[in-house]
Amino acid sequence: MTEAEALEAIGIYVSNAHASFTLYVSFVFGFLVVAYLAGAKLTKFQAVVASGTFTLAASASALSMTANLLAFKAIKHENLTALDKVAIYDGGFWVVAMSSVLWPGVLVCLYFMWDVRRTKPK
Repeated sequence: MTEAEALEAIGIYVSNAHASFTLYVSFVFGFLVVAYLAGAKLTKFQAVVASGTFTLAASASALSMTANLLAFKAIKHENLTALDKVAIYDGGFWVVAMSSVLWPGVLVCLYFMWDVRRTKPK
């Protein structure tokens, strides 16, 4: 693979990772708004369905982002490119950093819904 082809493939995978992150953030904020505004009023079934749908959607986005970052990392490490001189473009860093934020974020959001539902309004 030429450097230009490698850079183009890396750009595609990084762009896909950004799109997946954007979806993740949208799912998180949507779920948090629903949990805050309506969480205490939802039936148990409604809360389980909302939480399950959120968990699937956010996890799929996180998994997609992780897969795209792993592909970016693989292409970068197999090809010499101008990105080798830029430390922030280390693919391994981004896989670990984003996984450390996204996966626990799902659990924190589920805890938020649980906390809103167990706290009775005054």
